[in-house]
Amino acid sequence: MFLLRCDVVTKRIPMKGGDEYDGLTKARKFYMWKAGQLKKIKRAYNKRFRKQSKELMMTKLEIRKHTKEETHD
Repeated sequence: MFLLRCDVVTKRIPMKGGDEYDGLTKARKFYMWKAGQLKKIKRAYNKRFRKQSKELMMTKLEIRKHTKEETHD
C-alpha cells in the first residue's frame, strides 16, 4: 500500500468558496480571523484533499489490477 503512495499526484485541489481562498492564500493577512476559524477551514480543505487522493489511488490500483488480469489471460 505504501508503494502506491509515490504514484499519487500531489497537486492541490481547487478551493471552494471565498473563506478557503481568503484563509489559505496570502490574503489571510488582510482579515481578522477569530480563534479556530483558520484551523476549521484548513481541516476541511485537507480532508477533501485526502479524500480525492484516496479515490485517485484506488482508481490507479483498480487499473493496475485489471491490466495484470488481462496480461495473465
